[in-house]
Amino acid sequence: MRESGGFSLIEIVAVVLVISAVTAISVPAMSGCIQEARKGKEISAARKLIAAYLAAADDHDGALLPGYAAGADAAASDASGQSIGFPANARYPWRLAPYLDYDMHAILFNGNEGSLKDKVDFHYAASVSPNLGMNVTFVGGDYGSASDLVPSPRAASRYGAFCVTRLGQASRPSKLIVFASARRGENEVGFYQIKSPNFAVTRWSGGWDPKAPASAFGFVDLRYGKRAVAAMLDGHVDLLDEDGIKDMRHWSNQAADEDNPNFVLKRR
Repeated sequence: MRESGGFSLIEIVAVVLVISAVTAISVPAMSGCIQEARKGKEISAARKLIAAYLAAADDHDGALLPGYAAGADAAASDASGQSIGFPANARYPWRLAPYLDYDMHAILFNGNEGSLKDKVDFHYAASVSPNLGMNVTFVGGDYGSASDLVPSPRAASRYGAFCVTRLGQASRPSKLIVFASARRGENEVGFYQIKSPNFAVTRWSGGWDPKAPASAFGFVDLRYGKRAVAAMLDGHVDLLDEDGIKDMRHWSNQAADEDNPNFVLKRR
C-alpha cells in the first residue's frame, strides 16, 4: 500500500521514460527547425547580396566588382564616412556595403554578427568573415598578391578570358556562382572568398568532410543538409549539393563554354 497522493516506483519510471521519449523526439525536431530558419535567412541574405552586386555593376557600366581589389579600386568607407584601410578595404564586403545601404547584417548573420562588435578593429573582422564567400578567381577578379591569377592582358593572352570582369561576358549567368556559403574552419562560419574545385590542377581533396580543413573544400560550406546556398550572376539563388558545387561549369565561364564539368585552366 502507498500513502495517499504518492507515486509508486513503477509510475515514476514510466514518467521518466515518457519524458525521455518526448525529449528524444523534440530535440532533433527543434534542431531541424533552427537549421531551416538559418537556411531561410541565408537565402534571403544571398538575394540581397547578389542584388547589390548587380546594382554595383549597373552603376559602373557593367564592370563587376572585384572580390579582392587593389589600388584606387579598393577605396572604401563605412556608414559614418570613415575610410577603411588595407586589407579590409580590398575584400568585397565594405566595397559592396553602400549598395546594401550599409546594412552589414545582410553580410554577417546567423550568429556571425559578433564581427561587427569587434572593439579592436571591426572593419577588419567584418571584411574577413562574411557568411557568403565570393568566387574571386573567376568572377570580378582577385587582384591580391596571393591571387591564383590576376586578370590582365598578359594572363588573357596565355589562358584566355578566364575571369568574367563585365556582366555581358558571362555566357550562362544563371549557372555562374558569385557567392556561396563559406567557412574559415570547422566551427568558424564565414570567409570572404571561395576557391573552385579545379584551377591549373585539381585542388579539392576528396569528398565533403565538415571536420577537414576548410581549405580542403575551397572554403565552401555544405552546411544545409550537405548543400550550400549559392547566388548566381543572373540574380537568382540556388541550393547546390556536393556534385553541383564540384561542377566547374558553375565556377568558370570557360568551363561553361566548353560544357566541361571537370575543366582545368590550361595555357592557350
